[in-house]
Amino acid sequence: MPLPRISQRLLLSISLLALLGACASPEERAAKRQLKLERQEQKAQRIVDRANDKKEQAVTDPVARQKFAPDELLRAFASCDSTMFKVAAQYKDELAAYWPIATKGDIGNILVPDRGSPDKHFASARNSLTMLNLPITGYFDEVMTLGTASSPNYWWGFFTPLSPRDTYRILSLRLPELKRLRADKDGAYVRLDRWDGNAWRRMSNPASFHGMPTDTAERVLIIDKSDQVAYPGTRIACSLQGPVPAATLQSLRPDLQ
Repeated sequence: MPLPRISQRLLLSISLLALLGACASPEERAAKRQLKLERQEQKAQRIVDRANDKKEQAVTDPVARQKFAPDELLRAFASCDSTMFKVAAQYKDELAAYWPIATKGDIGNILVPDRGSPDKHFASARNSLTMLNLPITGYFDEVMTLGTASSPNYWWGFFTPLSPRDTYRILSLRLPELKRLRADKDGAYVRLDRWDGNAWRRMSNPASFHGMPTDTAERVLIIDKSDQVAYPGTRIACSLQGPVPAATLQSLRPDLQ
């Protein structure tokens, strides 16, 4: 059966383009590749420029700053160090629209009624908060001891009504460092660092993140299912577990001082 005329023309065009490409000299093909690379670089630079413009606007425009502050807080949180608490102080006025904020010098934190209480270490988010396009329902900040001989465990982070998988999908697009989290058999996404006496070392087997007593200081970033009835969905948590040296604890959680 003969091909329709339009199909014949399409095939002829494709064949002609392939022939022209095959006939191009190595120099011409290299020039085309270089041009394509330059266009990709220009596009990437435009994206960076737009992001920088938004950031600069957020510094001076109160409305933009209000929207920008929660995103910056969540970006800083992902490091599981003092950065988040410095950002909380920097944007204390804007973040006060969502939570009570306490500051001391250049350190700030979201206030919860009682870090040591199983029922009072939460603070609900106000005003339909989103952070990096993720809906956020609350914040938690807990200090707990799992036995008389164990060191305190420190947990802090956020709640979202989404599933762990959807939470990871959204955040990993906006926080490239989260792509280093490993999925475990329970559906959680985990990053585990272990203190070797001088520095934090990334571990490939996150075996201790469930809050079991450990003889080694560990720092965990985890996205897993929330176990709080008042905050169903997912928790995005940082944790310090085991015998964290006092100086290290102070550097990572200066808000505790």
